[in-house]
Amino acid sequence: MNWRRRTLSVGDLVLVEFAQFIKSNIRSSDLISRYGGEEFVIIFPDTSNDEAKHKLTELINDFSAKKFIQNDHTFSVTFSAGVFTVDNENVTPKEALEEADTSLYEAKRSGRGRVESMQKAGTNKKSLNVSVIDDDIIIRTILTKALHSLQIPHFDLNIAVYEDGPSFLKSNRAKEDVGHFLILDGVMPTMDGIEVLQKVKQSSNAEVFTVLMLTGRKSTDDIANALKLGADDYVTKPFSISELQARIERLLTKLI
Repeated sequence: MNWRRRTLSVGDLVLVEFAQFIKSNIRSSDLISRYGGEEFVIIFPDTSNDEAKHKLTELINDFSAKKFIQNDHTFSVTFSAGVFTVDNENVTPKEALEEADTSLYEAKRSGRGRVESMQKAGTNKKSLNVSVIDDDIIIRTILTKALHSLQIPHFDLNIAVYEDGPSFLKSNRAKEDVGHFLILDGVMPTMDGIEVLQKVKQSSNAEVFTVLMLTGRKSTDDIANALKLGADDYVTKPFSISELQARIERLLTKLI
């Protein structure tokens, strides 16, 4: 059987050169694979969204500067890239590829030879524990509904409710070393809100807590005492939902 060397088209030659160029200009820990046709997938482990975009922009600029010669004609080639950063273990490979493909489409639509990231809002949000401690089930329900309606672009709110201070203080949640926004009723039968506040502020992870006191006590001395003990804000009952939401948003903005 006689074998003849297959003649590569100009497009094939460019693709071979492109693959070799990428392999030579990425880390040994990075992975590249041809995804189909003229598309390639590059996996950058332990790389942020901005870092990946910066690296791909460098690759585009360097590859665009290369000169190809065919039949005495000189030409250059560029490419576009779409980025998706996986920062959630529940994201499947199929979902990641679909998101990256959406970003790639946007890069081509916006003029080609560029990098785009259509990262979904929220994928890079910080998780924030939000706990409501109030012995009144109606107030707990109102507060939970108000919290769920908030539009906080930088945080995923992990909301939980407790009917008294001891149940919260005994929970694993109270001991976690993560950001924690606490809405605390000042007057409760089992353990007074001021006592709960003191215990929280004396705990080993006191620095993670931001505390909003919510109480029927209107004495200026009570308010001053709560603020002195470490409360970040103080709202008296009855309160308007819009005012409460504004107070919460203001406090959360300080945590960014």
